[in-house]
Amino acid sequence: NHFKYGEYIYAKDKDSVIVNLFIPNRLDNGEDIMEITADAEIDTFDMAIKVDKLSAKTLKVRKPLWASSAEFAVDKQHVTPQESDGYYIFEIEKGIITFRFGCKPYLRPCKEDEKTASVCWGPYVLAAINDSTEYITLDRAKLSLLRHSGNGVFNLEGLEFRPLNKISSERYHLYLKIQ
Repeated sequence: NHFKYGEYIYAKDKDSVIVNLFIPNRLDNGEDIMEITADAEIDTFDMAIKVDKLSAKTLKVRKPLWASSAEFAVDKQHVTPQESDGYYIFEIEKGIITFRFGCKPYLRPCKEDEKTASVCWGPYVLAAINDSTEYITLDRAKLSLLRHSGNGVFNLEGLEFRPLNKISSERYHLYLKIQ
């Protein structure tokens, strides 16, 4: 469910604080204090985690399946983190970890109907801004033409797409019929 993401941003085990979702927010539970910021560029997703206090030995950050490339720095120094079980591992008590992930569009099909899907780019589920009450149809072969024009706006064949979390009062389509 796209509307429950906030519940799954963080987790914790005996040795680590775990970041599962790349949603800008601030964690302050008394033991751990950190803030995630993020920005979408034309073909990259940039994220920073500012750690003010960490009660665990390590910070684990989920390795995104959608990333076509990844670069990392801790306090502006390039690093290559360890990887384990689908997570990047950072040993940090305080500092700023920056990430740059390469992005491209992809489809996330519905479980009940594989010909109905959400359009995604990097960590974002995109919604087509449109007043129509009928399903919008998208040619799968043209998905690679989706372009990020800046400010969280994406365009494809005359349709404007925006990340679902950036839509307030506009009418939109979250699911499209795929040909």
